[in-house]
Amino acid sequence: MKPNLLILLADQHRVSATGYGGNPEVRTPALDRMAGTGVSVAQCVSTHPLCAPYRACLQTGQPGSVNGVWGNQDTIRRDLPTLPQLFRDQGYSTAYFGKCHWHEPMNGSIYTPPDWRLGWEHWKGWQNGHEDYDLPEFDADGVRLHPHRGRFAPEVQVEQFLDWHASAEGPWLAQLNWGPPHNPSISTEDLDRLREPSMQINEALGLGLQEQHFETPWWYVQSFPQHLVTDVVPQRYLDMFDPEALSAPDNVHADNNRLIQYQLREYYAQIAALDDLNSRILNELERRGELDNTLVIYTSDHGDWVGSCRQPDQNCRGKGNPQEESIRVPFLAMGPGVAQGRSLDMPLSTVDLLPTFCGLVGFDAGPGFPGEDLSPVLRGEREVPERTVALEMRGWRASFDGKTVQLES
Repeated sequence: MKPNLLILLADQHRVSATGYGGNPEVRTPALDRMAGTGVSVAQCVSTHPLCAPYRACLQTGQPGSVNGVWGNQDTIRRDLPTLPQLFRDQGYSTAYFGKCHWHEPMNGSIYTPPDWRLGWEHWKGWQNGHEDYDLPEFDADGVRLHPHRGRFAPEVQVEQFLDWHASAEGPWLAQLNWGPPHNPSISTEDLDRLREPSMQINEALGLGLQEQHFETPWWYVQSFPQHLVTDVVPQRYLDMFDPEALSAPDNVHADNNRLIQYQLREYYAQIAALDDLNSRILNELERRGELDNTLVIYTSDHGDWVGSCRQPDQNCRGKGNPQEESIRVPFLAMGPGVAQGRSLDMPLSTVDLLPTFCGLVGFDAGPGFPGEDLSPVLRGEREVPERTVALEMRGWRASFDGKTVQLES
């Protein structure tokens, strides 16, 4: 029997924000369970630590220099083999949930037409955006609907996946793309409404943000803790974390410590919420008798600075450079054939994922992919190799050997 494959992809989750990774303040019992019953890769890195380039690389197994996506405004080549196409050729049903971010907006809309879905059959996705209390839905003509406004979007996505799964035929491949712990999207109108109360909160709490941090939506969401003024995550998860008790990392500027305590409260709460939903999925697959034949992967497209190595006059949230908090992400695999309870200390990059996913379910992706099929290592059939992987974005190239990021001139 061919195993199923479920990919759970968070957005902007750095590996240091995991319990199994050694952080005593974040709460990730489901991820810790996965690490204990499967394999964790301690040195998993994002080849392109930015949303669109990562996602295009994951779908094609090709770097931006081949698939055409170097930045968030680029559009993917559609003449390349893709992950869902390869699995469909093996008889798999496929389903996609969440943002894709591998094409530019079509006529100003975040709707993704069928011919831009890269071969995914069942589709509950959209182009881009982080409206985590208004999950996008579209009618057959691409007109946006709002049936989920006011609900935490990842909870809706779990329901959508489980509904699809109940009628999925044969072996299946599904990818769930969580919006959190990425900061939410807001409009200029939202900022006009929130600017004054946010500035008052900044003053009252002594967060230390400056005038430019409130000038544009981009600056604002990258700097001000959004949970202080709007819904970001269910309150019960925020209540788990006292900002005053959270520890800002040593590489956070001293003047930013209080701000980062509040950013970490939001970040950890979002991760805790996802962790609960991961647990719900695993438990339901087990109840349905499917877990033993399902490979489950948890990872993220890139990390988040959350203030690390940032100056007080900069934005404190973000990614896109070769620092550790930006490139290093969780990678967990559990399921049939995967060695149990092992932590592998080896570099694993985004270009390795497509051939490795194919190898995990038992087939060869074929020639032309630059990444390596590391499924024998994950199954414990091969020793952990010494290897170096390439990282690149517009403006920089680097290599990573599992210990050091080496920038190329």
